[in-house]
Amino acid sequence: NLVLTLIYPLANHPPALLVTGGAPRKCVKSKTFDTALKDMGLIAITQLPGKDILYTYFLNLIALMRVLPRNSETVREFAWRILKSIPQQYSIIFLVCDSYKDHSIKNKERLERGTGMKYVLKSPGMQMPSDFSTFVKNGENKTILLNLIEQVYIEDYEKLRDNIVYFPNAHHCRKISSGGVYYFNDLLSDNEEADTKLEALIKSYECKIDEKLLVRSPSGDVDIIVFFMQHCSGSNILVDTGHGIQER
Repeated sequence: NLVLTLIYPLANHPPALLVTGGAPRKCVKSKTFDTALKDMGLIAITQLPGKDILYTYFLNLIALMRVLPRNSETVREFAWRILKSIPQQYSIIFLVCDSYKDHSIKNKERLERGTGMKYVLKSPGMQMPSDFSTFVKNGENKTILLNLIEQVYIEDYEKLRDNIVYFPNAHHCRKISSGGVYYFNDLLSDNEEADTKLEALIKSYECKIDEKLLVRSPSGDVDIIVFFMQHCSGSNILVDTGHGIQER
């Protein structure tokens, strides 16, 4: 109904996100994080449940790649170092990453963050880009890199041994293990942002009654959303956040 639509004011931002006068309502992210953390408890590494209860690991892949030190190495070497950075306790690993679409409402926001030049990566044997922060500003670069990392695990699936890797990419979700490679589209998500895709996967994952899940993301956005999920649903979720001396 056009008449009903026009009774609402037009604004550059949703009115619910504005202060009086029309300016965007802003909040320091760290304050939001600290507030969300008040209802949570901290667990020492030595107090984590055993691998019979805690064995499923959800990883925000791009966020980890931003903080993981990079040496002069190939894409294939880097892909395996990602898995080696995950504690051996976890046997089921979800590698969650952004998806990029040609026509998306996110494109304007991504352009405002800055763009990078296209960097040609053709095979897992090519060397990782030295200026990674500029490299990942280009969505096409990230898409190619993620596809190549997935290709590494597919080609070398026998090296996974006891691990099972779920790789929900743009239009499919593959389950990769030493037993082979399968499409597992029951966990397919069309969310573009890894932040929300990760939460959608957690909700879709059939968790056992006594099982606990661990979410690892250096991104505060993911942590806040997971805290909210934990508060609302009582899910058995642990969050590993921060890095270096700030990790907890």
